[in-house]
Amino acid sequence: MELTLKGKLWDWTVGGTAEFFGADGWVWQTFTAQGALGPINSEWTFLFGPLAPAFLYAYGKYSLLLSGMDLVVHTAMVGPNGPYVFTGG
Repeated sequence: MELTLKGKLWDWTVGGTAEFFGADGWVWQTFTAQGALGPINSEWTFLFGPLAPAFLYAYGKYSLLLSGMDLVVHTAMVGPNGPYVFTGG
């Protein structure tokens, strides 16, 4: 089950999603932000494990349309919490 809330704060769209799973209860909390910093568009996602509590990762994307070419920079940071190591499986 998910609970998602979104809203506008000035020219930014901000929101969050809480995910609940079976007997474990509240397992993930995601926060998002989308907006512009002048000519640069920005999107951010932050993921937390609320039970530990644990910072899991942050992902950001910046884009700029320049002379018909879309320049995009991706940035990410993974948290230090060992129990949340993703193995790809």
